[in-house]
Parts: sequence; structure tokens; C-alpha cells
Amino acid sequence: MKSIPLPQMIAVEPFPRLTAVLKGEDYTNSFHGQTVLKSIAGSTVTYQAVAAIKESRGKAVIVSSKEAFIAQQHLMKKGIFLEPSSASVVSAYEKLKQYGMIREKDVIVTIGTSLDLSKFNYS
Repeated sequence: MKSIPLPQMIAVEPFPRLTAVLKGEDYTNSFHGQTVLKSIAGSTVTYQAVAAIKESRGKAVIVSSKEAFIAQQHLMKKGIFLEPSSASVVSAYEKLKQYGMIREKDVIVTIGTSLDLSKFNYS
């Protein structure tokens, strides 16, 4: 029976945390940065996140607040209303594609977990 390879896990972050750890920094350090992407921000890195990325031969991609807002606007035009942190996966995908890290034959799954209800008036 043919085995299915483990998918590569790609972490999207608003400033270098996992990126720094994957380059050699200690994961127990505190990492600080400025962003409005609060859902994917924070100053810590977990061992589990580092292990998942390393074991899957994955990577971390930095997406700025501006890039996330551009992705959010792009998705809204298609009728998909995600908050900026969730929309950031689109920017990460575009970066990976631009740098040749995604091939045409690759199967890509992105997850958008939070709806942006702030765009609707319920009164």
C-alpha cells in the first residue's frame, strides 16, 4: 500500500517568532512585535508548534498587517468575509507561490476560522 506523505505545516505570523526559532533562537525566548493581527500575535512560541513545522518539513511565513488587509479585501470581493488574521493565509500562499515554494501540482489547504461580522450592520 502506498503511504501518503505528511503535509507540510505552514505557520503564518505577523512578526518573526517561529521564523526566529527555526533559524536557531531558543523557543523559550520572548518575541515582541507590533501588529493589529491579534489572533495570530503573541510573544511566545510553543514546543508543539516548532515540532509540527520541523517534523512536516514546513516553514513559517511572516505576513504584515497591510498584507493581511489586502488579502481580506480580495476575499471580500469574492463573498468571503474573514477577519484579517484569518485572511493572512492568502498572503502567505501568494508569497510561497511567488518564491517558488509552491508548485503547480501541489495540493494546498488553507483554513479561515473566523468570520468578519464587523462589516455588517445588524440594527
